[in-house]
Amino acid sequence: MEKSREWRERPIRRWYLILFLDGVFLKIRRDTVASEVVYLALGIDGEGYREVLGFWTSGSDAESAFRGRKSSPL
Repeated sequence: MEKSREWRERPIRRWYLILFLDGVFLKIRRDTVASEVVYLALGIDGEGYREVLGFWTSGSDAESAFRGRKSSPL
């Protein structure tokens, strides 16, 4: 968990010309197995370097992530 927290809080050191934001439903096991949206942010710089900037889950209700409910970082 410590390494995951450090990665999520790392500084972004490049400028990205392209930013992809996408979400995919995956089966995630917590108390039970359920489909949840996993959101991904990917940056691409001018030299073609790609970096995953972050990824998050929002539980089973994807719309609530955009209406102010705090999402859960993975």
